[in-house]
Amino acid sequence: MIKTRPNFAQNEIVRGNLMRTRWGFLAIAFGGSSVVALELPAPSEEATRKRLEQRCGPIKWVEKAFPGVANLLVRYFEGDPVSFHKIKIDPPNATPFCLEVWKKLRAIPFGGLVTYGELAAMLGRPRAARAVGAAVGANPIPLIIPCHRVVQSGGKLGGFSAPDGIRCKKRMLELEGHRLKSGRIMK
Repeated sequence: MIKTRPNFAQNEIVRGNLMRTRWGFLAIAFGGSSVVALELPAPSEEATRKRLEQRCGPIKWVEKAFPGVANLLVRYFEGDPVSFHKIKIDPPNATPFCLEVWKKLRAIPFGGLVTYGELAAMLGRPRAARAVGAAVGANPIPLIIPCHRVVQSGGKLGGFSAPDGIRCKKRMLELEGHRLKSGRIMK
């Protein structure tokens, strides 16, 4: 379920949960009962916190908040084929088009893959691959909105804005069972 919010309110309390995964420290932010932002794992606990706070403003860090969500995230980085589609999200500053793209992305299962053009066609806008790419790149909740599962036509990985960039995307796709060679998905 995707809700929409215009932005973080000045007095809104955003709660954060920092967790250790096999890949490093992951941080997730909640507004109410919904996920509003996520930072993929990085080696530094402090840097991960700081990146999330730069996006969300002040965060009240709560240990073990939303244990069901935290458990799914940790299990993903252990290689378990988990599904995040039932997690409530509320991405800030989302345009109607971004919400449409992200809703389609959430339907792509663990191990699934689409191209930017295929995703545009799924939206009924086959000529909007570049706009889809911009929406994918604006995703504030990676993994839960699985932007890493979108690649360029021909199997090239495209971009990725997470810490460690394209290397992180490559590792996530390999974790989900994809083989890569020279920066391309092998069929």
